[in-house]
Amino acid sequence: MDGDKDYASVYIDTPIGVKQFKVSENQKVWGSPAFTYTNKVNYEHKIYEFKIPLTEIFGADFSASDQDGVNSSIKIAFDAYGTAMPLNRIDPDVAYGSKTNEYLVVYQASSSTNETAGIYGQFFTYDGMPSGSTLELYPDGSDYPAGPKVAYNSIEDEFLVVWSRYDGTTDRVEGIRLDSSGNVIGSVTYLDEAQAAMSDYIEMESREFAQVAYSKDNNAYAVVWRRSGEDGYKFLEGNIIEPDLNPYAQIDFGIPDENVGTNLDLSYNGNNYSYTLAYEMETGTLTGGDAHKEIYYSEFSKYGVIQSTDTNVSRDTSDTSPFHLQPSLVHNSVIDDELVTWINKDTSELYGAYKTTSDSAIVIANNVYVGDRSAVLAKDQTSDEIMALWTGGSVSGMDTNANDVFFKLMDETGSTLDSGSIHSSNDLPDSIAAASNGRGSYLIAYVITPAFGGDRQLAVPIMAVLTMETLTLKILV
Repeated sequence: MDGDKDYASVYIDTPIGVKQFKVSENQKVWGSPAFTYTNKVNYEHKIYEFKIPLTEIFGADFSASDQDGVNSSIKIAFDAYGTAMPLNRIDPDVAYGSKTNEYLVVYQASSSTNETAGIYGQFFTYDGMPSGSTLELYPDGSDYPAGPKVAYNSIEDEFLVVWSRYDGTTDRVEGIRLDSSGNVIGSVTYLDEAQAAMSDYIEMESREFAQVAYSKDNNAYAVVWRRSGEDGYKFLEGNIIEPDLNPYAQIDFGIPDENVGTNLDLSYNGNNYSYTLAYEMETGTLTGGDAHKEIYYSEFSKYGVIQSTDTNVSRDTSDTSPFHLQPSLVHNSVIDDELVTWINKDTSELYGAYKTTSDSAIVIANNVYVGDRSAVLAKDQTSDEIMALWTGGSVSGMDTNANDVFFKLMDETGSTLDSGSIHSSNDLPDSIAAASNGRGSYLIAYVITPAFGGDRQLAVPIMAVLTMETLTLKILV
């Protein structure tokens, strides 16, 4: 067998903090590993079965008769490591498919030396268990596709996954369609073709950091990206894309006065049939050469017609050297406005503001760790709830390098409905993504970098239901 190198861990939020339960060939206190066949592939999966007494979660005095007095669900995260999976899995994104009640998580996987990479996907059931086998969306290679994003088309019951890739000359934006069973529809297609055909197209310019969102009102996608010009400018471009991936219309953002940063986020507003794009904008130069950055937004209709451009949402007149990063936004249909969040790198605080009332920004969290996409928002479209997630600093009582993934569930005013942590260990989490199933539940994906070296892996927190006096779940790897 493989000894203690392969393992699975479950993290449970208990009244005294997050506890880790680990299972491997050498550690079988909380369960045991085995191998099993499934009806999805013709080889064996390794399976970890956990059986955790609820007294470990709720205390020694807990018994089955107490179940009516406790919450019917437990906040859980898990991670796993296998020596047969020598790839770095990074940069996840999540979308929910309403017809099958499953989530699709897409990510980049690269070799341990980062010399090659591919784009992959994995379906998860509504309760967070892997469904089917890993999907290869773009094969591992030296052209290094990066930054996958995914959107769900509720009319066609399919997903569009987009990314940027070096085509031998420059970076281009491309994508592929998947049905809700994971079958590829058509082939990988360039999504920046209409823009590439423009008279000002320069072959050596790069198109990267793509974002995608879907409008059921005209059954089309918006795909936007940052273009890096030979003249030094970095600005926004985009297309409205039909379900068959033909370009319908170009989105002309114009050339801004300053350069656009690398972090973008895109959201659709079904109330007024428009998209909002939030992004970093360089607004000056800090001492030492780094750029001032603030968070701006632009709006365009479902047909790609620009409605507003370059509006500052994070401006703080008292901050003369702003360093605002990593915008995230969601549309709140209850008050018909977009909530935008960003990290103030100078203060390590997570701020939030509605775009129409940006002068009333609130502090959502302190001690935020600034890594790769360290804070995101997710929206339950059937209620006024908004979930904010971020990575934090040191966890009390643990190694000083330890980080946690925190959450805060808020109403439309920003008031806290619930909060806590979903991951705590010596490993370093970052690159968070999340989606809601519209029924009050969220699937969250993030990357774990082992504190003592090793490949970066995905973790997917789930919810588990209490049964009798033991929590039982299985992790298939």
